[in-house]
Amino acid sequence: MGQRFVQEILPYAEKQGIQVRATGRNATKLARLAEDFPAVTFSSLDTLNTDQVTKHVSTSQLVVNCAGPFDLYAENVVATCAQYGVHYLDITGEILFGRRMIEKYDHQAQKSGACIVPFAAFDSVPSDLSTLLIAKEFYEHYGQPVESV
Repeated sequence: MGQRFVQEILPYAEKQGIQVRATGRNATKLARLAEDFPAVTFSSLDTLNTDQVTKHVSTSQLVVNCAGPFDLYAENVVATCAQYGVHYLDITGEILFGRRMIEKYDHQAQKSGACIVPFAAFDSVPSDLSTLLIAKEFYEHYGQPVESV
């Protein structure tokens, strides 16, 4: 997914003058990608290493996380984004991970101005559509909108 994201976002980023940096766990795969995308800065990143995460996140405006499983590898990234006011989105479909990140980091993100957006891609579509359909059924059956899900 990360490779596909870089491929899709790069033409837009170049037109807007946005610098794209890509990280990953596998240095060999990153080296191969660097050959295909010379305009992108690639570096390996261990998301379990707080110092490495801080180095990368603190100099960014937006982090797009495409590397799961998120429950294992993403919490340091979310926490650091919330701390430094860096916007974050991911493609997780891991509902409990998303809930836990909201509970733990929402207050800090609001203070720093960071927007933390889990479930920003195809993994979340089935559950989002199901929620919408249930809310519509609820409204049709009870005549009242759903207040929260």
